[in-house]
Amino acid sequence: MTKILTCALAGASLLMTACASTENDPYSFNNGWRHAKVLEVGVTRTAERVVRKDCREELAPDLLHARYAVVSYSFGGRSTLRAKQIVAVPSDLVLTVGDQVDINIVDCSQPVRLHNAAQSSDEDAFTANRQAVLDQIVAPYSTGVAR
Repeated sequence: MTKILTCALAGASLLMTACASTENDPYSFNNGWRHAKVLEVGVTRTAERVVRKDCREELAPDLLHARYAVVSYSFGGRSTLRAKQIVAVPSDLVLTVGDQVDINIVDCSQPVRLHNAAQSSDEDAFTANRQAVLDQIVAPYSTGVAR
């Protein structure tokens, strides 16, 4: 009975932790972040594209973004609907055509970031948080109990 109660409490805690952590995520869908695919890197100031948003128009020309990229992301809840956006690429980020990135479709001043790096850091934080919650739940029951 104690094991069932412990498992139920651990499961409920994990669900509550997961739901709470998504609301505080600064890179969430609600904050304008989308997964995108790089179509072209090094777009010049004179390049003209059919894009939904062109961040070159919003960013000051004196910023340190000498490079831009054309990216494609899904919108409208369907993976087949794609929009293009021209985004600034930070000077320390190496991008190639086909890379998976995270972009902010609302705020052009937010830097593009590689999707894998962002995902792994988010997963590491979630795993550490989950383990801490489990340790707190199981600790009172694990002391002095024979296994």
